[in-house]
Amino acid sequence: MSPKRPPPTVLVVQRDGALAATYAAWLRRAGFLVTLCGRPPWPDKPCPLLTTGRCALCETADVFVYDPWLYVRPDGSGSAELIRALRRTYPDHPVLLTWGSEGMPAEVRAQQTDLVREAPAEPAALVDAVREALAVRRRLRRRRRP
Repeated sequence: MSPKRPPPTVLVVQRDGALAATYAAWLRRAGFLVTLCGRPPWPDKPCPLLTTGRCALCETADVFVYDPWLYVRPDGSGSAELIRALRRTYPDHPVLLTWGSEGMPAEVRAQQTDLVREAPAEPAALVDAVREALAVRRRLRRRRRP
């Protein structure tokens, strides 16, 4: 009998601490392990992924739930840069983008792929989006195997 696999780990990166805790509670109830990024708010504490090219929290995650408004500069840039860094460093990790009443930044919306997609900020919908993203990741990994 093979050992039981641990549940997938979701890294929640959200500028609103109360909302991050809410997302974490929803995901934990669904059986996921959850890590919260304690780095926000930026830009006074730059993301280590942008400064060093690595992130210890990302290393342990299977999927990222990311607030696309978290790192937006006054000119509208920033979040897309961080998503590009995530894709470059962790190419097979899904990035789920959540947002509030502001909508999705255009620069971020343009980066959507099978592994970068929008996720509704509602309990069942967010949990379903995480499950679907992990299924897409598994399918893509299987296709890459020789």
